[in-house]
Amino acid sequence: MNGIYLAASKKTLSSAYGVSTETFNKWLKPIEKSVGAYISRCYTPKQVEIIVKHLGLPKHLELVYA
Repeated sequence: MNGIYLAASKKTLSSAYGVSTETFNKWLKPIEKSVGAYISRCYTPKQVEIIVKHLGLPKHLELVYA
């Protein structure tokens, strides 16, 4: 993959994975410390990359990767 990860909200990320925001938040619990703070209602591209590396590629990759 030669693109870049995009900044994304929890809502966008949960949509990319095809789950509710509640479910997505539960998935994030074990990796909260390595992901870092959720500031300004958005994860940075680096944080999104960490999340994807942990959870695997989302169903709708185009929402988080360009």
